[in-house]
Amino acid sequence: YNDISGLNVGNNAANLQGCFDLSNPITLNKVAASGGDLSVGTNMSNISFCNNDIAIVNVVLNNNSGDNEAWVITDAAGTILDLPSGPPFDFSAYANGEYRIWNLAYNGNINGATIGENATNLSGDCFSLSNYVSVNISSADGGLITSSLGDSLSICAGDGVEDIITIDVTGNSGTNSTLVITDLSGNIISFPTSNTFDVDNGITSGCVIWNLTFNDISGLTIGNNTSNLQGCFDLSNAITVNKTNVNGGIISSSLGSDITVCIDGINDNIDVALSGTSGSNNQWVITDVNGNILGLPMSPPFDFDSAGVGTCLIWNISYEDVTGLSEGNNVSALSGCYGFSNAITVNREMKNAGDLSVDGATELSICSGDGAPDPLDILVSGGDTTGNIAWLITDLDGNILGIPSALPIDLETAGPGTCLIWRVCYANGATGITLGGNANNITGCYDLSNAITVHRIYFEGNEMSTSSATFNLDNCESDSANGSNGDYSEFVATVDNSTECTTLTVMSHLYRHNPTTNRHSCTPGIDSTNAMCVSSYPFCTYVPDNDRAIRFSVIVEPPAEGQGVLSSLSFYEKAPIVYDWNNGPSGINNFPTRYALRVLKNGTEVFLQDEIATTNDWTLERFDFSTNPAFIISSTAQFEFELLAYCIVNNGAGVNAWDIDEISIESNCMSGLTSGYIMTSDGSTEVEVCADDGSPDLIDPMVVNASGEFSAWVITDEDLNILELPMAPPFDFEGADAGICQIWYLTYSDGLVGAEIGLNAGELQGCFALSNPITVTRLTGSDCVSNVIENEEEEKDEEEEVIQLEFVEGFKILPNPAVSLMIIETDKLPTAGTQLLIYDKMGEMIESRFVNEKLTEVILNTYPTGFYYAKIVSGENNSIRSFIKL
Repeated sequence: YNDISGLNVGNNAANLQGCFDLSNPITLNKVAASGGDLSVGTNMSNISFCNNDIAIVNVVLNNNSGDNEAWVITDAAGTILDLPSGPPFDFSAYANGEYRIWNLAYNGNINGATIGENATNLSGDCFSLSNYVSVNISSADGGLITSSLGDSLSICAGDGVEDIITIDVTGNSGTNSTLVITDLSGNIISFPTSNTFDVDNGITSGCVIWNLTFNDISGLTIGNNTSNLQGCFDLSNAITVNKTNVNGGIISSSLGSDITVCIDGINDNIDVALSGTSGSNNQWVITDVNGNILGLPMSPPFDFDSAGVGTCLIWNISYEDVTGLSEGNNVSALSGCYGFSNAITVNREMKNAGDLSVDGATELSICSGDGAPDPLDILVSGGDTTGNIAWLITDLDGNILGIPSALPIDLETAGPGTCLIWRVCYANGATGITLGGNANNITGCYDLSNAITVHRIYFEGNEMSTSSATFNLDNCESDSANGSNGDYSEFVATVDNSTECTTLTVMSHLYRHNPTTNRHSCTPGIDSTNAMCVSSYPFCTYVPDNDRAIRFSVIVEPPAEGQGVLSSLSFYEKAPIVYDWNNGPSGINNFPTRYALRVLKNGTEVFLQDEIATTNDWTLERFDFSTNPAFIISSTAQFEFELLAYCIVNNGAGVNAWDIDEISIESNCMSGLTSGYIMTSDGSTEVEVCADDGSPDLIDPMVVNASGEFSAWVITDEDLNILELPMAPPFDFEGADAGICQIWYLTYSDGLVGAEIGLNAGELQGCFALSNPITVTRLTGSDCVSNVIENEEEEKDEEEEVIQLEFVEGFKILPNPAVSLMIIETDKLPTAGTQLLIYDKMGEMIESRFVNEKLTEVILNTYPTGFYYAKIVSGENNSIRSFIKL
């Protein structure tokens, strides 16, 4: 064609248009053949048979066509096995495998449709094969099973002991295999994962063991019955397991599963409930934690109070038969068919609070409220050292007043009364150990110690009364125009006397010798008030009774009964770098670097301390005379005080001012309970006597600052054992054996315990105070004779030296008495070889040194309190002075 339209599949050639031409036709006549649609059952294309079942297959053929047809059976590879005449087909004699059924339709000739040929090689004029129906022939054999325990066995179930069995499988065949355990009715219980397993699997009755071999299967799940399995499978022979079931059950207690009981003499009845048992017999069993059988009680409740400390377990055992169930055996050695319940643990505790004492005693008295701690360090003998421990303070009725955290216990602030101190050891869960509770109501596992009884004697308290005289210097006036700078009459003291204490009377006013020459100024004092300013002695060697000294006199009268004491002197001092006078000039001050205090009693020097450093700012200075015998008076005495600033800095300035303010004298008297201080008349606290020379050895102690409702003298040995309780001094030691004793002054309140001959003063109880002791060494025999001779010679030498001192001014001791440091000042520079010798009261030399300066320091820290002599030896000349170490 040249051009054409309509040339499409489906159009009619008669409808073609355009420039074209058709040739002559060749006619082809078609003959059709179709194998059709083949199925089995309900339109299925496959069917299976297992274990030589009657394998008859009836197929359905539809939609086939052709002049001829034939049935063909092949294997899966297409090899023609049979050309049967038609269905049904019997595969019963066929081996395991896959087979295929076909329908062959054909017209004319067919080639290759022969047994042994392959269907894929068919040929002919016109033929067609249908689809095929697949026929699967298979088989499964469960085989033979045997066990290590036999083919039929009996076990004890629930005894907690594994019943291990090993299964051997032989002769089985099939794609898959598994062991199956069923109950006696065939219900599947489990699928063991190994051929060796515990056959005691919790089933109360018997069970059956199988081997299951299968190619395909459905319904193989726990709980299903083997009769409902479907597929190609086979069960082996069965091994039957007969079970005897025992179950110890469940035991419980209202106290829990872990119980603590207290071994305290009180029955601890533990009631136990039992449920869920199985077995012909039951028995209660008590073991230790290691399983050793301690007891086989008949029934609860169980009492463990007599069992002692430890831990045990309560069990129930259910059994059919058992051997070894007896006390002393271990449960691991039991044999038979039995089962144990759960266990209840019982912890048996015993608490021991121990025995308490204080210095061996369980009853004592203390003085509370006196301001001094009363620590009770209680000794605990025995008892628990770990766990819960508490201290209790109760009244006599057991009411808990306090729960101290630790020792020592201090009842100083408790007030008067009697209390009990206990130690309590307790287990967790104990109740009633609370403040405000009662010790008698404590519950739980606990133990109370014995009680320490403490009698608290209440001390009302020491009260101090003070007499004082104060020069506040606020009224200072200084005017050269009217001469008031040379008049000291404005400096009068304010006196405040206590009726219970020493009476002070100030003689006139504060003054200086030659006041018109030794004038004063006024300067700002402490607290924005006035202070006094005076000139200084320029030289650096102190000169007593110096005209430039500030002076005042005080008459001291003791109380109506007893002794008085001038306790202290205090004042503020300042050596300013810049002086500043009220209503006057100010400028650089040639200030003093030292000052001295000198005190005379009834005209005799009793205290001197010089070389005291001044300060450039206001500083409070205080001198304590309370234990200085010179300031203790039993009759009226007059004290004169001198304060001198000296040794200027030498900076060239024309003013050498020293400022002073608030001069105060005090006499303090204690009431209440104070021990005081005792000494001999010469200030000594150590005395030696010759106790067998026939002459009285009288010691008459002085008592300072002691007060109390009652008092007594006590004589003890060196270990404080009380030898005597004499009425009053003097004490005569003549006729006593050789040895050492101590004299004490005891003040006390009502309720003192232990002040008896034969007891020990260190164990006194109550409100009391002991003074320092005076130690008395009693010599006898030859010791006494040699000491007397030596003392007489020393006394003779001392008398001669004292006489010599009336004519020789050698040196002085500052201060005297002294506490820790004293200064030896010679009147001139010592010559080479000059020695300082110090002796005690008995004449024994205790220190010696060479001196080459006018001022020599002597450290007294190691010296016992007492009376001493200092001796200066220079060539043929020597001088001696006595001093007191406080």
